[in-house]
Amino acid sequence: MFSWACVFLLAGCSSHAEKKGPYVTELGPIATNVAEEKRYVRVTLVLETGNEPLPETEVPRIRDAVISLLRRKSAVELADTATLKQELLEVVRRAVGGRVYVQGVYFRELIVQ
Repeated sequence: MFSWACVFLLAGCSSHAEKKGPYVTELGPIATNVAEEKRYVRVTLVLETGNEPLPETEVPRIRDAVISLLRRKSAVELADTATLKQELLEVVRRAVGGRVYVQGVYFRELIVQ
């Protein structure tokens, strides 16, 4: 009887445990000039964090880091989205300084003109 009670209680605890994450935060739209004259980029990003949401206080720091990266890129460099995503992820992680774990960066919009 005792063993069934333990199994029942353990099963009940795990089924009622609150599931966390991942959390997503939309960041954007962000528009800025690129390295080439008379060209610009507009991007809307979605950031995925692990077990906690991204605090609103981190957003200005992240936006600044993203703009700084995009301004250094040419239109050809922006076309390589796999590399750009990896660079954006690194920049975002540096911007939050380990206060939140950002596990993914996804494009909702990417326009280069």
